[in-house]
Amino acid sequence: MSSLITDLRILIVDDSDTTRRILGTIVRSRDWIVCGEAEDGRSGVKKFQELKPDLVLLDLTMPDIDGLEAARMMSGSDPAVPPTSAARTA
Repeated sequence: MSSLITDLRILIVDDSDTTRRILGTIVRSRDWIVCGEAEDGRSGVKKFQELKPDLVLLDLTMPDIDGLEAARMMSGSDPAVPPTSAARTA
């Protein structure tokens, strides 16, 4: 099944290796691109600034800085970044 949106570049930020692998599998199954992964909020912000992804999948609960703070930092570093939606899963 082909995605309506193509060439979507996605950064995955989660402290769980298992979750990053699962999300990567889902993203790739839609023919989107995982342009990078990060295991904590600080490295996620750094990769966001380096890679300029179209979308970030961001864990809300991480050990160094949480996902909401990381999202604020990402939005603050680039005024073109749209407002963030957040959801928490188990």
